[in-house]
Amino acid sequence: MTPDWGNSPADLSLPEGEVHVWHADLTTGIKPDYLSTDEQDRLERFHFPDGQRRFGASHSLLRRLLGRYLDLEPDEFELEIGPNGKPHLSASLASSRLHFNLAHSADLALLAFCRSHEIGVDLEQIHPMENIDQIARRWFTAGEQARLAALDEESKQLAFFTCWTCKEACLKCLGDGLAHGLQRFEVDSTPGQRARLLNLDGDRQAAAHWFLHCFPVEAGFLGAVAVQGQPEFNTHFYSWST
Repeated sequence: MTPDWGNSPADLSLPEGEVHVWHADLTTGIKPDYLSTDEQDRLERFHFPDGQRRFGASHSLLRRLLGRYLDLEPDEFELEIGPNGKPHLSASLASSRLHFNLAHSADLALLAFCRSHEIGVDLEQIHPMENIDQIARRWFTAGEQARLAALDEESKQLAFFTCWTCKEACLKCLGDGLAHGLQRFEVDSTPGQRARLLNLDGDRQAAAHWFLHCFPVEAGFLGAVAVQGQPEFNTHFYSWST
């Protein structure tokens, strides 16, 4: 079911037990303001204007939203980068217990926020693929491959992208890259059912402590959010408007 992307509330609060997911169109003139020196350096290393624009807009928007949740101006706080590139708030803001993650694909972005738990978000553009089985053998578990093989071609496409998007969100939640293994996570992405994390490193009990939600963003795009440490959250969806 496609989420109801509501407008941003005037009084934006994020209590424990809630996840906020934001959708943004990066072509709507979000200025690359408030970027840190490191972010400015990364921005200038892009060879193509579209990549530069998307990076600048998405990271500026991240700072604007973090500022609203922290009740600070977007340039009044520092972000630090983990060993695998996941940003987090500096130690001086640890008491906020605010966790976040960012994903973008083409000209769309997803940003996700929660309190007290690590969070990851992914966004993928769905497109026809002829080598799904080959990719699944490289990155998917035996159970995931078997469930894909039982589907017709149309259903297989959706199940594949659902599974991939969920796995990426889980990896980003932990701050790990692909090198750390999409096969660590086994996802049931059967079409018509809510995607579920079945096990983590073969441990079903560990998977029971994760929240996983996959959803269509708009036509041709699929998003997923993963949170470690709690099986259920009340999820709110917002659309950014300049």
